[in-house]
Amino acid sequence: MEESIDGTRNFIIFFSYIGIGFNGSAYQKDNNNTVENKLIERLQQLDLISDSNCSFSRVSRTDKGVSARMNALTIRLKIKYPHLSISIIEKIYLKELNKKLKNIQIVHIQCVPNNFDARLNCIQRTYLYFFVNKNYNITRMDEAAKIFLGEHDFSNFCKKRKNTTSFIRTIHKFEIKRIDQNFYYFKIKGTSFLYNQIRHMVASLFLVGKGQLDEHDIKNMLENNSVKNKNYKIADECGLLLHSFKFSDLNFDVKVDNKIFLNAMNKYIQTTILLVSLCYPLKIKEPTDNFFENICDETEQIL
Repeated sequence: MEESIDGTRNFIIFFSYIGIGFNGSAYQKDNNNTVENKLIERLQQLDLISDSNCSFSRVSRTDKGVSARMNALTIRLKIKYPHLSISIIEKIYLKELNKKLKNIQIVHIQCVPNNFDARLNCIQRTYLYFFVNKNYNITRMDEAAKIFLGEHDFSNFCKKRKNTTSFIRTIHKFEIKRIDQNFYYFKIKGTSFLYNQIRHMVASLFLVGKGQLDEHDIKNMLENNSVKNKNYKIADECGLLLHSFKFSDLNFDVKVDNKIFLNAMNKYIQTTILLVSLCYPLKIKEPTDNFFENICDETEQIL
């Protein structure tokens, strides 16, 4: 492993969280109720960083109310126990960090090369969006979802920000999966996403499912930036989950404790999605602790 710089080394921290109750995941100077604010605060308490202004890089930022089965960030941490091996230090940091964190679980910590960057080295991100079928035409929605595949200008399917230099993004997979007769989820896989992009795409597919839009409308909105839909309303944040991601050059042996996460997700589903959606009962034919693992393709690395 590379030598430390000023007594610090570059670490990657994998963590999962239930987004309800947080004002998003990204660090904010004037708001201490975000996932990263809580994590940075805990790192300061443990004297692993000097102050809250330290730089770090994240795999993905999620909005208020959005959850993550797995997210990660790279950050330089102090080496508090220089006489111990780095593998032992990683285990100590993992145990210490998980104390006093509510609705956030630190899954794994690992020392990485100095040039490894969680955002820049991430080449693929997978999101899920859970929803209840309110008499939607699922077949039409699935067909329309395929229109998003490939490289497109998604300026009509995001919330525009001043610092966004390009609205070109690539979608590798966009499909609908059925859990039971009422409960479904979208699986969206891409290199990266614009602000609110997934929730805008999902909202348009709900309109397709209601018969208010069709495949031609989706194509037109992708190909013509001047086209707008007056009835366009962003999908609710509570159904969205950052599920997994993939790095270009490093593989990590990281496993989520599905019993812990599934219990949290069941509570999340019952108190948000199903409650908002007329309290349809969730009936999975063969319940399994590995439900969220099984969502991934067999060929993709699960992180």
